[in-house]
Amino acid sequence: MPTTVLAILESRFPEARKTTLREMISDKRVWIGKAVAKSFNQPVQDGESLVVRDRPKKLSNHDALQRSFELIYEDEDLFVIDKPAGLITSSGQRDKRPTAIGILNRHFENYREIDVGLIHRLDKDASGLLVFSKHAEAFHDLKRQFADKSAGREYFAIVERAQPVKPATGRLESYLVELTDGRVVITTNKHKGDHAILDYECVEERGKFAQVKVRLFTGRKHQIRVQLSARGWPIMGDKMYHEMPTAAPRLLLHARRLELTHPATGKALVFESPIPKEVVAWWELQPRDVPKVKAPPRQQSRSIQPHPMQGKAPKPAPNAGSKPVAKPNPKPAAKPVVNPTAKPAK
Repeated sequence: MPTTVLAILESRFPEARKTTLREMISDKRVWIGKAVAKSFNQPVQDGESLVVRDRPKKLSNHDALQRSFELIYEDEDLFVIDKPAGLITSSGQRDKRPTAIGILNRHFENYREIDVGLIHRLDKDASGLLVFSKHAEAFHDLKRQFADKSAGREYFAIVERAQPVKPATGRLESYLVELTDGRVVITTNKHKGDHAILDYECVEERGKFAQVKVRLFTGRKHQIRVQLSARGWPIMGDKMYHEMPTAAPRLLLHARRLELTHPATGKALVFESPIPKEVVAWWELQPRDVPKVKAPPRQQSRSIQPHPMQGKAPKPAPNAGSKPVAKPNPKPAAKPVVNPTAKPAK
């Protein structure tokens, strides 16, 4: 005979108050089959199993995890980590290299109530914030937020620039396609490529380098690296999309801000990660812009119009402190006068 969630909970926990039973439901610990119970009055059919999951233990005391990456936040539905550069987010089963999700799965393999879910990725050589879910309900909700672009992601990058970053703010929108060798390129064929959108803002310029803040709307593979490089601003330390990657100690790309809506409570969550010390140190070593001495402008040749006084003798300027010099009045030489009565000399 069908019954309700409340009746089953009261029979299993006769000494518990209704507020405690209600918290079990609001915390999504009560499951009917493979679905989370929604309310006290929800019916439970014959043959359906009702399971009350234990409260998951906190991660804050898990030293093994802290040695692999820093734990930023953790509750019963999700956790956020700060991935270091060099750690892969996820890979295939044949890949024996350590991954962030692999470390989490091994750590929680004895926790039946925790099912680690991969929500998004970061490139191996990038660093920054990653969110993982703890159960299916949170997984689907977080995935939806990334799909409908309601989740906010902000990145920090240091790029090389041949010319000043102009305009200083803007949007890059293109279509990306992955090649067989793993590289990603921009294509003009909208039917073959994946739509990629980001907003950028130049924060500071120093020498031939610039700090750029990126707001990511679509999480395509290598998206930020490819779109900035195609614009003429390759990220320093990028071994795939920069001609001189060894000029930096690592890929200078960091996921510094993550904005989410909590899948259970609906509250806004904002997480921030400081720029890694090695990135800040590299930037501080770069010389600041030195003002260049402008060369005098070259005098361009131009047609010279005749002066109104051209052809007339200029008047000499009088000498200061002396009397003006009288202008000479040249007279023509005197002609000899012939006297017709005079006798020629003998």
